[in-house]
Amino acid sequence: MDVVKQATNLLNPGQIPVITLDQPLFVLAKLVQWQFPATHGEGPYVAMLGGLHTDGSLERTWRFTGRLWVDFSSIRSLSSAGTAQSMLKAAHLARTRDAHQVTLLTLHILQREAFLSCYGSEQEETAEAWRFQLIAKSPTFMFWDLILRYKTFILIFVEAHKEKNFLLYVNVLEELALRFFALHHVNYARWLPVHIRDMKFLPRPITEEFEIQGNWVISKTANTFSGILFDQAHEQENRNVKGSGGCIGLTENPVALGRWMLSGPELSRVRERILF
Repeated sequence: MDVVKQATNLLNPGQIPVITLDQPLFVLAKLVQWQFPATHGEGPYVAMLGGLHTDGSLERTWRFTGRLWVDFSSIRSLSSAGTAQSMLKAAHLARTRDAHQVTLLTLHILQREAFLSCYGSEQEETAEAWRFQLIAKSPTFMFWDLILRYKTFILIFVEAHKEKNFLLYVNVLEELALRFFALHHVNYARWLPVHIRDMKFLPRPITEEFEIQGNWVISKTANTFSGILFDQAHEQENRNVKGSGGCIGLTENPVALGRWMLSGPELSRVRERILF
């Protein structure tokens, strides 16, 4: 955190540093902030919970429908059983998001067809009344309606950072925090509310940057709907530097880790110039 603060002050004197961390490191950063409020507190320093890792944790929380999804994918030839099983672990985030979209659309179509078979015409007020009536009467309908709503919130979370909509990001996190409690994801249930509270009480300069400029995510292109999260950009840069062989044991050697942190961004730039 000190290194990030010094680098930020060197490049942009007076700017409040913003650091993004995955959940275990976010806990340590918050403990540092609470221990040293004058120099590293929530006013002079902003610590964010990594959105990519939060997204991965959200994708993994749908394992309670896992066996059904694996069987359905295999029967319908949507994917192999092994690929479907890897989606439950969010091993490949893009594939897992595609699986969420397919499942969400399927449930929505089935629910709409069931409503039309009862009433024959589509009216929003009647549809909502029918839905609440069946939720109260049928535990099975209630279960799949919950799955539909949960998957909708996950895709809204993705939409928020793709569109750089910070307020939508905070609002959907409030909805998703309840799911972490319900599904017994203890660490995120404890620390996601802390992150939400931080995002609601940001220092004024950071609030303007996030809400107006949309600088809480990164865009590598000028295309719309192309925002990616800070930790996702970090992972992409790490992949460029690591190459196919990886780098085993790097974090266990402080000297090697320091060289990695110093030279990694420049190596990534050199590689991009060579390739493109």
